[in-house]
Amino acid sequence: MAFREFLLKAPSLFTRLGEQVGSLQHIVSFTNYRFGARGGHIGSEELMDILIDFELSLRGRAEVD
Repeated sequence: MAFREFLLKAPSLFTRLGEQVGSLQHIVSFTNYRFGARGGHIGSEELMDILIDFELSLRGRAEVD
């Protein structure tokens, strides 16, 4: 029964997991772009804005609403 319940819930679980992995990939690529070899100095206010945006993207759509 537990395996059957897992299979019934799996589509929504994997959709959420995919969204979270996509958010992490976005954070990594943005960080490499912004702070990599070509990136310049960043101010504290801009850094706070970036971190807040990242936190919101990791929460997902369901938690923000």
